[in-house]
Amino acid sequence: MPRARALFALLIALATAWQPVGAADTPEPTINGVNPNNGPTKGGTIVTIDGTNFGTGDTSVQPMVSVGGAPCQQVVWVSSTSILCETPDGVGGHKSVVVSVDGVNSSPDRDATFNYDPPTVQAIEPGHGAASGGTMVTIVGDNFGATNNNPSVTIGGRPCQSVIWLANTKLKCVSPAGIGIGDVRVFILDESSPENFGTIFEFDAPLVTRLEPDHGPGTGGYTVTVHGTNFGTVDSKPQIKVNGKNCQTTEWKSNTEVLCVAPSGEGTGKDVSVDILGQPSKTSPGTRFNYDGPMVTGMDPANGPTIGGTELTVYGSNFGSREDGKKIEVRIGEVPCSSQTWVSQSTLICVTPSGTGAAREVQVQVTGLNSESCTETAVRHKLCPGMYQYDGPIIQAVEPAFGPTTGGFFINVPGDNYGTGPSALKILVGKEECEKTNWVSNTMAQCLVPAGVGIRNVIVQVDGQQSSQKTQTVANADTFTYEAPVIERVLPSTGSPAGGQLVTIEGRNFGTDKSEVEVLVGDLPGKVVKVSQQRVLMVMPQGEGQHAIKLRVAQLESHDETPGAQRHGVGAKEMASSGAGAKGMVPLDDFKYKGPRVTAVVPAHGVTQGGNLITLFGKDLGGPGTPVKVAIGGFACIESRWISDSSSTCSTPPGAGGGKDVTIVVDSRYRAAAPPDYLFSYSAPYVRSVSPDTGSLDGGSRIVVQVCVCGCVRVCACVWWCGWLWLWLWLWLWLCVCL
Repeated sequence: MPRARALFALLIALATAWQPVGAADTPEPTINGVNPNNGPTKGGTIVTIDGTNFGTGDTSVQPMVSVGGAPCQQVVWVSSTSILCETPDGVGGHKSVVVSVDGVNSSPDRDATFNYDPPTVQAIEPGHGAASGGTMVTIVGDNFGATNNNPSVTIGGRPCQSVIWLANTKLKCVSPAGIGIGDVRVFILDESSPENFGTIFEFDAPLVTRLEPDHGPGTGGYTVTVHGTNFGTVDSKPQIKVNGKNCQTTEWKSNTEVLCVAPSGEGTGKDVSVDILGQPSKTSPGTRFNYDGPMVTGMDPANGPTIGGTELTVYGSNFGSREDGKKIEVRIGEVPCSSQTWVSQSTLICVTPSGTGAAREVQVQVTGLNSESCTETAVRHKLCPGMYQYDGPIIQAVEPAFGPTTGGFFINVPGDNYGTGPSALKILVGKEECEKTNWVSNTMAQCLVPAGVGIRNVIVQVDGQQSSQKTQTVANADTFTYEAPVIERVLPSTGSPAGGQLVTIEGRNFGTDKSEVEVLVGDLPGKVVKVSQQRVLMVMPQGEGQHAIKLRVAQLESHDETPGAQRHGVGAKEMASSGAGAKGMVPLDDFKYKGPRVTAVVPAHGVTQGGNLITLFGKDLGGPGTPVKVAIGGFACIESRWISDSSSTCSTPPGAGGGKDVTIVVDSRYRAAAPPDYLFSYSAPYVRSVSPDTGSLDGGSRIVVQVCVCGCVRVCACVWWCGWLWLWLWLWLWLCVCL
């Protein structure tokens, strides 16, 4: 450019030095061509204008040239057919070039035009902005005009706001709302920058920041609000997908909110994308959509046998589609169903596996997603609708149903719902666990009976459930009876009537628990000291005579018969039938108190004043010189005398009444009483006379009754007794003057 300007200055000097002589009248100049016919908007382009009648070079008549009405910065006359012009600044195209010589202008001609170069965009900073617009950008380029010609700018075809001209090479503007990417074009008058996709402005991609709600049923069909930015304008026509699957419908609400009617699906962590005119969204962390997992709300039936095979209908939601049903899994506890069938989003059918237990959670897995598990609290309060119960064990019989108290033998326990193996099985007899338990099948188990006594219930426990009499089909089917105790002998079998003697009872089926054992000597309880299966050590109570000993263990007595048990002890009945009693033997289960025994009292009555001589007959009434004391009704005889080993006499004390006990104490230690058939009675009083012996039926007559009573002075006294007949006085009366 400097060299061109220097050359142009030289030409001006030469043209000025040469002046033609004798110019005639000025003809109209004509322009045949302009070369070059274009240049930058800042001007300064040296153009050659070819034509005619451009003058003679007379300095007084210099040609003038204008481009689009603006005079050239400098004009050089070269010849009458050629002029040089330095273009002024300007903008636009098809600017008329006019040559004026001595006031005469050339006519417009299509060949007489000059075009200012159109604007070009070289860069934009920043190169991106929000889809909602409002980003201040700087546009760098050329030919924006040497002065402000009110340029306009479009980004992606949308006009910028607030365009500011800064220089021929720089503009500023506020970006419009838009989406995707767009070229940047500058418009000045009728000229515009060409399309240039090397210089583009990118509207920020849509950004998903929040979903509301962020989960839902697998059926779809509900509205999800997608929050974020850069969702564009009302005509953005957003395309929204959940895990690559188009929403059923979409709706644009604002630059920060779009709506999606969710498609059906399953699983968690699903991407939600918003596509605005081909520009996909970016997803911020934590904005994934979760389809609700399967949920179990009920089942029918709620229980079934441990052997399995029950067709269980499971109700709930989010069980997926028919295609998902091919991959679905239903478990009872941790065990998969034998088979499962998808019916609908809310119904499945499961054939239960074998199992045990009262609370087995039914879980459904769809495409790897499990139904929510019940909490321990919910299980404890029975708030879990998805709990399946295997039927508890049922005992149908105990075989055999009896046995010795020592245990150590097997019994069979047929029944049902004993499970699928031995690990969950336990059998108890009463409160004692079997020494060994054998699981045979779902309907049979065996128990090695522990030691025990009495009548006990057999209990089968399977995985926390236990048999109950309420569920039995046969009454008392769970009863096991330990054999009744058997007394084989008592050592020693005789002892002092004062009691306190340690006695050993030998036999079997006594058990080992002292609290379960009770001993009766006749009707008197003895104190149990120690117990083993074959011996009981006890302290004898006070007593007299000979008594059978009864041993009661739990609910069973030694004289009870246990079905199938053998009794080996020899009691009084056995001895009587064998004739042993005639030889004076004591039955093996009897105890005989040592000391006297009264068998008869003769006579067994006497007068009230006493003094009657009576004889006591019996056994072991002492020997010669042995002191004896006899009492009647608790009063000592006037005189007691030993006669022989089998008899003693008594002079009766005064007394009255009947049914008096007759007792004898031998050697101040041993006491015996007469049997009930030989109680002593004193003579009764009698009425001697009644005077008068007649009277009115209406009563009121005074009578005198003469009663004779034998008193303590050994004489019969007559006592006059007066009374009224209507008293109906019964004179069964004994009057004794000695107290």
